[in-house]
Amino acid sequence: MNTEEKVYRTAKGDVHYWLTYDAEDQSRKWMVFLPGLTAEHHLFDAQIAYFQKDYNCLTWDAPAHGESRPYQLDFTLEEVTYVLHDILSREGIVFPIMIGQSYGGYITQMYVSLFPMSVQAFVSVDSCSLKRKYNANWMIASLKHTEWMYRLIPWKLLVPWSLSIATSAAGKQNYKEAIMAYPKAEFCKLCGRGFASVAEAMEQERDYTMDCPVLLLCGSKDAAGYTKKLNQAWSKGEGYRLVWVEGAGHNSNIDSPEVVNSFIEDFVNRV
Repeated sequence: MNTEEKVYRTAKGDVHYWLTYDAEDQSRKWMVFLPGLTAEHHLFDAQIAYFQKDYNCLTWDAPAHGESRPYQLDFTLEEVTYVLHDILSREGIVFPIMIGQSYGGYITQMYVSLFPMSVQAFVSVDSCSLKRKYNANWMIASLKHTEWMYRLIPWKLLVPWSLSIATSAAGKQNYKEAIMAYPKAEFCKLCGRGFASVAEAMEQERDYTMDCPVLLLCGSKDAAGYTKKLNQAWSKGEGYRLVWVEGAGHNSNIDSPEVVNSFIEDFVNRV
């Protein structure tokens, strides 16, 4: 297997992404792994290590994340999605299986909205629906004030509070390494712009109906906002299968990688 880091240059900054692939087997399907807000590509190390035996894999540091910095902190969800589309087109990746954690799940929903019939399957890992009907007005409004709420919290308290979204030592360490790369001001601004971009996407009232098979995975101890309740509503409203990852938090793919890998594998084998 080859693992290669590449850079896609945009007017707002360079975006880094990683390919793990078999150059000799042209029949292999692609899995695209999209980390959540403020996380970076190492979030999916356990999944890529497992699935690279059967699939080509791509992951990235989204614009303004990790190695994809500096990048102007005025992005929209559509902008980030178009960058992803440009990268996939550049690499000749068509009809991939998308696995999106939290913000990565929102990117996937926007991707399908902008580019219908382009995704083979979608696995949501601790993400939620972008559909307006599942998100109350006060929830959408609160997302737009994240930066200033975070700025009021001392960094020495904000870091451990942020790490509480993970339940395992591995999950906490992975996320700590990601967020400690940011100065506090940048971390707060990135969170603020990221959550605001989600709110703006919800207010557009696009259909966001997925035109591919969908699996929802959610940690049974996910304490990030209203993720658990929103997943229940999403599953009931759209008929998607919802699997609770026992004991896992908001980064359930790290808190319980073997369980998450098994559910992903079973799902993609069926579709």
